[in-house]
Order: sequence, then structure tokens, then C-alpha cells
Amino acid sequence: SDVSVVNQHIQKQLNASSDLPYCLVDDMDIILHHVDIYSGHTTSVESEKWYTFDNSTLAFPSYTIKRDEYNMLEKSIKIRINVIRNLDQDYTHAIPDIEAIVWLSMAHARLNLKQYKLIKGFLSHNLGECLDELKTKLRVYLPSAVTSEAVVKSLWTSVIVNFILSDVCFELVTDIGFLDNLERPFASINFRKSKLVISNFS
Repeated sequence: SDVSVVNQHIQKQLNASSDLPYCLVDDMDIILHHVDIYSGHTTSVESEKWYTFDNSTLAFPSYTIKRDEYNMLEKSIKIRINVIRNLDQDYTHAIPDIEAIVWLSMAHARLNLKQYKLIKGFLSHNLGECLDELKTKLRVYLPSAVTSEAVVKSLWTSVIVNFILSDVCFELVTDIGFLDNLERPFASINFRKSKLVISNFS
């Protein structure tokens, strides 16, 4: 897929109840063109002698990930993502530490049970997981950051992800080889105009 990125630092105006009138944010607009989605399976290094390394293989020191044969999508799609990072999170939590808005439209996907569980597990457990290391790096530009007591004691939104879905269809089948298989899905979910919000709090 092709990727285009526009990045800028801006001052975002906050509401009247906030400690600060403005907040410095990193605003990144990302567009992914011609996106295909595949699942994969892991193999140990010892068994890799049976595999051919190509564009479908990701190699790590102790294991590799081999891409499965079938694309989950009926055709390639475009995904737009807007990521806003709060660069003043040591001073205010009037806005989330990290906020992402994902626009997805005109997508038709077919999943088998294993792939459905993989996506469900990613949304439930991995998306918005602990990002302490990333947050520490974001604060490096503040040589003497002083965090107020109110900020420390309050509960705030650390990560929020908004999925804007328009004409998106997910179908569940027993066999993912739908390119050669006209099997009818046993379940279908259609998002005509929907919004899915996932939040992670401090």
C-alpha cells in the first residue's frame, strides 16, 4: 500500500474549565492507499528451513510470521487516520493523551472463525494497551516538567480510538478461501453508518 502523511504542531483551544487556555498538540493526518489485510501464523526459527523468505514473511530473532494465502478483503481499500497527541500532558489532561480517528468506508471483508477471534482479541486487549514508554519519549522536550497535584490525582483518558464506519460489511464463513468457494456466510454484520469508540483511562 502507499502512504501519505501530513504532520503539524498546533495550539488547540481548551474549554473554560481547563487549567490552561491552550494545549500544544501533534496533529498527524495519515492516508493509506490500496490496503489489503491478511492474517498470519508464527513459526519457530528452527522450522524456517522449510520456508522461502519473501515479501510474505516477517523475520524476527526468535520467530517469523508467515502471511496466510487469502486476503480478508474482497478488494483493496483506502483508510484515513487522524492522530492527535497531547504534548502538554504534564500540565493538562483536558484532552486525551493520544486520540485517533479512523475513517473506513466501502469495505467488504470475509473472515473465518480464527481470523474473527484474532481481530476481536486485538480490539479487546491490544488496542490502547500500556504506552508508558512512548509517553516518556514525548515529554523529553520539557526540560523541567512540573506536574500539578490535580493532574496526578484526577482520572483522565489516556488513549481514545474512534472508528467511523460507512458501508462496511463483515461476513463469517467456515472456509476463508472464498475466491474459489461460493459458500454463503453463516453470519453477516453491516455497518451502514456506524461509530465504534474504544477508550483507555489512566
